[in-house]
Amino acid sequence: MEGQILLNVYFCDELKHRILEKNGISMELVAGCCFKGLVLVPQERWGICVVFQDGGQRVIRLQDIDKAYTLEDKCSFLLIQPDPGIRCGAVMDMLYSDAGHIVDESMQHGYPDITAEGLLDRAAQIVGGDDAIWLSESRVERKVRMMAENIYISKGHVRVEDIAEAAGVSVRHVHRLFTGELGIGPKEFARRVRIRNAAIRVMTDPCKNMSDYMEGLGYSDQAHFQREFKWYMGMTPGKFKRVMRNLKQPGDHE
Repeated sequence: MEGQILLNVYFCDELKHRILEKNGISMELVAGCCFKGLVLVPQERWGICVVFQDGGQRVIRLQDIDKAYTLEDKCSFLLIQPDPGIRCGAVMDMLYSDAGHIVDESMQHGYPDITAEGLLDRAAQIVGGDDAIWLSESRVERKVRMMAENIYISKGHVRVEDIAEAAGVSVRHVHRLFTGELGIGPKEFARRVRIRNAAIRVMTDPCKNMSDYMEGLGYSDQAHFQREFKWYMGMTPGKFKRVMRNLKQPGDHE
């Protein structure tokens, strides 16, 4: 299953990834340090972000982020995201509790001075050792995983009717499965995948025309695209292009 991303406007000074796997399911851990702040964006998968900043710590439930959430200034973070193979509604309380243990340890051991790799090591021990998270009863229906994969492959530009037809179920059943298993409807799931793909295009090449970023993603016009982008990134695509250009060319401050 294609992973999500944590969009960081200013890029991370240090960024480490790790995948935990057990009983046929997996969980992604990402740790990093950002000197100028980062942006947490709406996610289609549930998860936890532990943020270490100014001597304090907080735990953010990713499913509670309904628009771009900006964290100013230097911070370190740990992101924990189960894959869509885990019925998150059944495990999020346990995962939230595990994140609390990491926060408690951070107060004792002086995070965020610890390296991203060290933070991942400890998180992997705590989360990987929580057997209840990895029980087979926490797996979502295989059909939901297949439908989610189809949305990723299409970069979010797919009709719910087509998803239902490919899975051999009704549109109503698709909505019921997504909401019940993943905590979000298929249209909203696809919306977040679609706008993230557009944002990745801007990050990859901030010198293209706006129409290039929209191409093949199903946006009806530029006004629609700009509204979606600002909701997702907290800034217009034009401003984000300038931020990315200045990062790639530090001497350019247009």
